[in-house]
Amino acid sequence: MKISEGSKFIFIATSSKHLEDRFLYDVNYGVTILKNQGVADEDITVVTDAAKETLIAKCTNMSNVFFSTSSSFESVIENADCENLFIISCCHGSISGIDSATPIKPFSLNRALKNNKYAKNILVFLG
Repeated sequence: MKISEGSKFIFIATSSKHLEDRFLYDVNYGVTILKNQGVADEDITVVTDAAKETLIAKCTNMSNVFFSTSSSFESVIENADCENLFIISCCHGSISGIDSATPIKPFSLNRALKNNKYAKNILVFLG
């Protein structure tokens, strides 16, 4: 199996206050690797509460990927139509779960994964 076939990638780069550049650069590095492996822009999503324009100004490589906010992360995961779903968190945790404007709670993340009717394989990496 090629990583670029039948796979979607969701990067979570959120913060309730200010997204640290190091997390942004981690996501950018991941996007670069995926693109070099032939993954299409439409198969990469970045969940973030930072302004898209700010992120793209720092990392032009992400200008054509899909962006979503933490308040809609469940929908993004549930509707990811793919065989292989990779979710990579590149941010801090908090007492509520993954730190974001709308906290990503473990129960909500797990429910969204279970509600995905498409993916046969799901890998969640909490960095």
